[in-house]
Amino acid sequence: MTLSIAKKEIVVLGEEDFIAGFKLAGVRKSFVINANKPTDELREIVSKVLTSVYEDPSVGVVIIQYKLKEVAEKVLKATQHPLILFLPSGREVGKVDVKELYSRQIKSFLGISMEV
Repeated sequence: MTLSIAKKEIVVLGEEDFIAGFKLAGVRKSFVINANKPTDELREIVSKVLTSVYEDPSVGVVIIQYKLKEVAEKVLKATQHPLILFLPSGREVGKVDVKELYSRQIKSFLGISMEV
């Protein structure tokens, strides 16, 4: 039996300053989204981006700026693939209980609770 592991890409959604660090780290696919737009317009933009991401078989992980979490959750599909992560930007870290956020995400992905 042969195990084949496909190399998948990472996609980042968020404001320009959020995406910049990921680009420096080598992430090639990103979508700049102005989070200051009206909610309906933002939901439409995020929906179009996520639809294109779901249709792209080369995508394995989608990192979405935490600021867009509420809007993105309304349009996310119930799927195991690609893996969706919400990460706070440097300016959001103080406003988010990061330990709780990561604990919840780990429990969601792995189905078990882990102390972070």
